[in-house]
Amino acid sequence: MGFRDQIRELVYAHGGDDGTPEETIDALESMARVYIRDLTRNISETARFKGSLDEEAVTFALRRDPWKMKHALMTFAAYKDVHERSRVSLEKVGKLYIPQKE
Repeated sequence: MGFRDQIRELVYAHGGDDGTPEETIDALESMARVYIRDLTRNISETARFKGSLDEEAVTFALRRDPWKMKHALMTFAAYKDVHERSRVSLEKVGKLYIPQKE
């Protein structure tokens, strides 16, 4: 499993053409794999040291890259918002449709 199709689409979206050499796609895929592997390793080491995998472990691993940190925090905020809304919705549904014991 690779990122070839997504990388090809990104190259095209940034002005490349359909004739992008396979060597270019291979190099970009290799860089993406190395980055993901290293980031995952850093997050894992931080989580192991802390004893838990959480938002802080991810932000600590991204601390030297403000752009990626901003996007990670936005993703966490969106996840928390969706999670909170679904929890509140489930509570409302439970109160509306589940008979209360007397």
